[in-house]
This record gives sequence, structure tokens and C-alpha cells, in this order.
Amino acid sequence: MHNMSPVGPSMAGKRSRIRSWWLGLLGATVAVGSTVALAATAPQAQAAGQCAVTNANYQMCWTDGADSNTLLFQKAAERIAVAPAGSTIHVAMYQWHNLTNDPLFDALRQAVIDGKPVKVLLGNKSGVNDPAKDGAGAKIQGAVGAGNVFWCTAAQQNEACLQRSETSPGLMHAKFVLIKYPTGRTEVITFSSNITSGQYGRAQNSLAVFGDVALYDAYYGFWDRLVQKKWLGWTTDGDLGRDGSFGGNKAYFFPRAAGDPMASIIDGKHCAGDGEQIRILSSDDDLRPTMRTAIQKAKTRGCFIRITVTSETIKSAILNAPGNNLTGSNINVNGEVHSKVVYIRARTSASSALSEVVFTGSHNLGQYALRYADDVMVRTQEPTVTAAYRTYVMSFQS
Repeated sequence: MHNMSPVGPSMAGKRSRIRSWWLGLLGATVAVGSTVALAATAPQAQAAGQCAVTNANYQMCWTDGADSNTLLFQKAAERIAVAPAGSTIHVAMYQWHNLTNDPLFDALRQAVIDGKPVKVLLGNKSGVNDPAKDGAGAKIQGAVGAGNVFWCTAAQQNEACLQRSETSPGLMHAKFVLIKYPTGRTEVITFSSNITSGQYGRAQNSLAVFGDVALYDAYYGFWDRLVQKKWLGWTTDGDLGRDGSFGGNKAYFFPRAAGDPMASIIDGKHCAGDGEQIRILSSDDDLRPTMRTAIQKAKTRGCFIRITVTSETIKSAILNAPGNNLTGSNINVNGEVHSKVVYIRARTSASSALSEVVFTGSHNLGQYALRYADDVMVRTQEPTVTAAYRTYVMSFQS
């Protein structure tokens, strides 16, 4: 799910396009809660990456894969640093084994010193988090306390915490940071990136949501279930979709025993050839059959379709899938992309107005991710965020 694909010769131009569109985004100094301000009079540059403070409640950051870049985790580290003593910090991270260039690790270590309790759930990939291997797990334990670091299995194997099948162990693929102040203020930061040297060199994004208490509660509920390895009453697929406090925000948790919420959402969109669009960045995975079918039907209804995948093999699989009506012009290949984004601009009925919605996070769009991987996607309909993601996704596409 994380194999790097070759990058085509046009990538320098792509990077330039990605950087340049941010120059048109005007930032503003905004108050966040009563105690913290995110200051940005313009998007913040960091090597080949940017952040946009879209309003008081959201911050989107991205890197374009031009070089090794820790911007996403630097920004998360800043949020941890400004949180007051007594704040709690919970982390879920699939792969974490690059502590020599790791602002998040440094921030967590300092947080414990500053009186901010930290708990970390680690996934595994070939034992990279095993203290007996490269030592990353042991170092994280040393920084935050051995009793505050968790794996899905006692042997620290690459398995899911919440398994749906006895035939597949799955994996814990989530990547997020949760911060809660003593005052009750909450922050949810979700990433597409793992903390590895290879991932720092991919095109990634993160979305931070400030003050959405229900969204925090949903993420924390998922984190707690992962650590306990129990579903704890989340028995149906409906339980795995949790609304935020801010209108339009929702978290979708995986794995699912049945159904596909992403495909269902696409199926529910009305297209009439009037500016409706479905744009997807898909990382290192084929589109699952339910997604393919939903996209095929959306094209038939008149939706404009663009999909970015990471290899010619994946592109061919989509074009050769049963019932396919997509053409090569609907799909492009960019081996640097590791962001997972679904952007939709469509109507909910023939008479409704056009609206935008974005889904992002760490959930891949393949079949394995749907049925076997512990993971999450977050939805937002906040106009400033959807506008930023629209332009971000279009920077990879025609």
C-alpha cells in the first residue's frame, strides 16, 4: 500500500503549479478560542510545502514531494507546544521510524516534561516499531513512558486492532493527533503521511480542525477502541459514521463489515453537466469495485471525472475493469502522490444548488482498506476548506 511509483518528467512543472496556486490564497490573523491565535498574514512556506489558515477553525497543510519535508508534523508540533499544561495528547501512527528528523517526536517528549500527558498507538510495517529492531518503539516509550505506548498485538506484528475477518489480520493504518485542553478546547489533526524518510518525500496533506468537540469525541472514541481492541457498541456501519459539532463535518471509520460509504456518497450526487465534478487523489492502491462502479455511474449522469493514481498498472486496472466507461483522459499518473482526497462538487437533487464536499485522511480507496484496515476519513463542507482542496487537487490534474 506504500510502494513508490516512478515519477514522470513533467513533475517539475506540476510542483511549480502546486506552489503557485497558494500565492493567491490570502491568509488572515484569526483568533482560535480565547487563548490561542494562529497567525498567518499569508500562506506559510516551508521548502516545498505550504499551510493555509482558512478560518479560525481549520488549517490545511501540504507538501508536494519535491524534497524531504516535515512540514505537516512541524505544524502539529506547534499545536502541541502551545497547548497549556494539563492538556492531553493522543496519537495514532501507522509507520513511525525516523526519529532523527522528527518534530512530532521532539514535541511529544517535551510535552511530557511540560505536564501534558501523551499516549501513542503504533501500527507496524515489517517490525519497524519493534524496540528490538530499529529502536523507534523503545525511544517513543522512553519519551512518553512505556505504559503509554500501545500496539495492536503483544508481538507488535503488523495487524489491525479491530479485525473484521479471521482470514486477514488487517493493519492499523490511521494517522492522527488529538489534543484536548483542560478548558475543553479540542484539536483534531489528520495526516496522509507516515513518519518515515520515504513518506517525507511524497506529496502529502494534513487537515487540522479546531474546536469541533463532537469530531474530537468521535476520533477519541475510535482511538480508545483501537487500544482496547473492542468495538464497544459500534456494531453497525451507521455507528462508524460520526457527525461533528460543525455543520458538514463527519468522521468515517474503518474497517467496514459491509457497505462502502464513499461509494454511497458518490451515488447520491446528481450531475447534469453543469459544472459538477468528482476529483480524486488515490495513493498506492487500486480503486475498489464499489468505487469504480459509483464513478462509472456518475460519469453516465454527466459528472466531470478526474482521478490521479500512482502507477500505470493501477490506471490500466481501472480502465480494464468490468463495465468501465472511463477513458485515459479521466485518469492521470503521478507517482509522488500519497494524499488521499475525494473532492465532490455536485447537487443532491436536480433542483438543489451546487455544493462542495471534501474527504481526506489516511484511508486508501482499495478493497483491503475498506474491509481490513483500521482507519479514518474526515468530511468537511466548510467552504474555505473545500475551495482550498479543490485547487490543491486540480494542481495535479487537468
